[in-house]
Amino acid sequence: HVSVMIFGRATPVELDFGQVEKQ
Repeated sequence: HVSVMIFGRATPVELDFGQVEKQ
């Protein structure tokens, strides 16, 4: 759920983690 707070959006946690690793 941390990744969701980083992006500040209501996106799926799985997708957030994937984007966080890329960025």
